[in-house]
Amino acid sequence: MLEIKIEDIELPESKMTLAHILVSDIDKLSLWSPRSLMEQGDNMDLIVSAFDSQGNDFDLDQYEDMRFSIETEMTGVTSRMHGLKTESTDLNTKFNALGNEPGIYQLTAFTRRAEQINGNTLNINSDMIRVEVFPLLEIFPSELLITPNMKYTLQI
Repeated sequence: MLEIKIEDIELPESKMTLAHILVSDIDKLSLWSPRSLMEQGDNMDLIVSAFDSQGNDFDLDQYEDMRFSIETEMTGVTSRMHGLKTESTDLNTKFNALGNEPGIYQLTAFTRRAEQINGNTLNINSDMIRVEVFPLLEIFPSELLITPNMKYTLQI
């Protein structure tokens, strides 16, 4: 924490003012999703937030120099080419998630931070969130003729 003292020496009656400035790297990430269920083919926005060592959210202009990525782990999906696709948008804290294949997905936001002491790269990860993509509703038979006093069984 830096403390800057400001005093106007040209104005004899002026009072000294202090400004406290915190210079901090990213200490923690948070990944937010508006819902945990989505229909196959649907999309939703995911939001990444970064916090400093005091737990304060960074100002929007400071996000311009930050780079975030989202890692997706899948269960129940046979191909890694499909599944839940996440793409960054113009605003680098917002990602668009597209549910291509049904399954349960675990998402984690991360960013890389270079350590000044030894030059190594350190990953800062968010807590994991879980998103389930469910298949489109299919009813068999797809066409049904309804007549009075008849019983029908539908398979969903």
